[in-house]
Amino acid sequence: MKRASTAADYSRRLVRVAEHIGENLDRRIELDELAEIACFSVYHFHRIYRAMMGETVHETAMRLRMQRASSDLKRSDRPMLEIARRAGYGSVAAFARAFRGHFGAPPTAFRGQDRGQSGGGAPPGARVILEPVAILQIPPLRIVAIRYKGPLPEIGVTFERLRAWARPRGLIDTQSNALAVFHDDGEPQSPTAELMVDVDVGMVVGPDVEGDDLVTVMEIAGGRHSVLSFRGPYSANDAAYQALFGHWLPASGEEPADAPHYEFYVNDIHYTGPADLVTELRLPLK
Repeated sequence: MKRASTAADYSRRLVRVAEHIGENLDRRIELDELAEIACFSVYHFHRIYRAMMGETVHETAMRLRMQRASSDLKRSDRPMLEIARRAGYGSVAAFARAFRGHFGAPPTAFRGQDRGQSGGGAPPGARVILEPVAILQIPPLRIVAIRYKGPLPEIGVTFERLRAWARPRGLIDTQSNALAVFHDDGEPQSPTAELMVDVDVGMVVGPDVEGDDLVTVMEIAGGRHSVLSFRGPYSANDAAYQALFGHWLPASGEEPADAPHYEFYVNDIHYTGPADLVTELRLPLK
């Protein structure tokens, strides 16, 4: 019992840290302030964080800033230098090198593609690789989830909160069991407007895991699903959605069930480069 309560206590502390990092991406975050938030000794905080979360505080912050930068390029008219500085870089050149290393394509390709300058699809180097759509029987999934409503670029912080909750409980390893259940279409009001979403950010768990004041236990119904598996960065997944909803579904003779679709993340972004991320887009069918 003491071990379980200790894990829950560590989870609460790390969740507070994840929230603080996500809310302060525009400034340098000192380790001593995070240690104070987590109520850990400053001498040991970062070792605990790195061991529990699988990465350093700096790596967490830079990954979240890069995710925000990719959205800035797609959904805003911000100057490139402003986007670079928001991502933590003093020059466009340094930002462009880091962005290419993270996403496999320069930021100009992302912005050019989304403004219709490259003929559609993902930019060169960041193109998703689509597998044929399959119809599969998916078993019911028991999950814990945190509901997120807001701009899509900021959803990464909720994944970090869930990860912080789960790591001390031994629920995460190098294989992912994370998913995102989408409760609306998330259609922006204009080409440059932020994409607003209503999502359950979750992970698959066993029967012994219980909910608390942060996570809710729920079940995703099993049954027939169309499944499109694609490889590539999450920010370049428009091609997968177009392939499933714009091409396959109208020609398939199938009808979607009255249930939300969800993305199942086959591997873990903390251990896998963006070009090698594998996502299953799962659509319940009647």
